[in-house]
Amino acid sequence: MKTIVKRKGVLTSVLIAFLLTSFAFSQGPENRGNNAKCDIPGLTDDQKAKIDELRIPHLKVMNNYRAELDKLEAELNLLEIADSPDTKKIDSKIDEISAVENKMAKERSKHQQAVRATLTPDQKVFFDAHGGKGYGKRGGKHQGQGYGQGQGNCQGKGPNCPRNISN
Repeated sequence: MKTIVKRKGVLTSVLIAFLLTSFAFSQGPENRGNNAKCDIPGLTDDQKAKIDELRIPHLKVMNNYRAELDKLEAELNLLEIADSPDTKKIDSKIDEISAVENKMAKERSKHQQAVRATLTPDQKVFFDAHGGKGYGKRGGKHQGQGYGQGQGNCQGKGPNCPRNISN
């Protein structure tokens, strides 16, 4: 009987340790430390400050686009699950969603170019070689659906990735 109790205690301890460890790793590296500039080598304090200045206005614009996109997708879902779906309304809603996604892509590109303009030629080589990886692919339902921008060191998530923070 004591053996069973000991086994349950050990099993419970192992399970708790596993759950805590898996939770920590599921958060991603950007949430475990300051991965602020996604490891662009040699950033000066001035460059970091300039990138941070670009980041907040970009986030505000992209947050508005995301909210609009979420609303349109919810409306599309309602149209699609209706008892008698109207394909013209569905197509129109898809067109509205595409228009917002287009605006988001243009905003991301504008932000990338602004960040890139703060870099030295060597840093640009690194930045370009990584194709924007690590600068803003948002997790969640939009990940992998063309709304994000790459996967790199910080996988574009978190408040500190300066480029493509949008999705």
